[in-house]
Amino acid sequence: MMSRIIIHALFIIFLVGQVNAQETATKNRKYKTWIKKTDKTRLIGRLYDVEDTKLGISNSFKAESSQFNYIDVYAYEIEKIKVRRKGQVALGALIGLAAGFTIGAITGFMEGDTPPDPPCQGWGCYNGVIDLVPESADGKALLYGSLYGLLGAGIGAIVGGAIKIKIPINGSESKFRANLPRLKSYAYQK
Repeated sequence: MMSRIIIHALFIIFLVGQVNAQETATKNRKYKTWIKKTDKTRLIGRLYDVEDTKLGISNSFKAESSQFNYIDVYAYEIEKIKVRRKGQVALGALIGLAAGFTIGAITGFMEGDTPPDPPCQGWGCYNGVIDLVPESADGKALLYGSLYGLLGAGIGAIVGGAIKIKIPINGSESKFRANLPRLKSYAYQK
């Protein structure tokens, strides 16, 4: 049973990597963008396109949508740009879930079976105690794997959401041009 759980966990981790690799090869990546302007205002949107002295931020990637809004932000207006790939939070949660489940399952199997309690006899003995931890190693592996998996998914979502690529511009067109290839690689329209 232990080997089956470990094989399944490794398969899930392998599958996550394959799905992520396939997405990057076939899809145009979409990035959420946070722009802090030199006047201390902030813009949040999608990095739609990048030109020599400006970048375009939109609320959607579908230009034919009736609710499509597009804003040009010039290099001299930008203090800092932060970008994060769409789906990064979900990917972090999935990786955390797989890692947490694997660690929990291994912990449950390492703890092993719990020997049965001796029968209770005598005055004041109460046999109706509810034990939440299973006695078998398989049950412990499933319980610990589930709990650690939920914990790992939460931590993975937090970490995945916190990872943003930061590009300081400080209102300088030369810094903007120096980061132009990098910014173009994050833009929806190439």
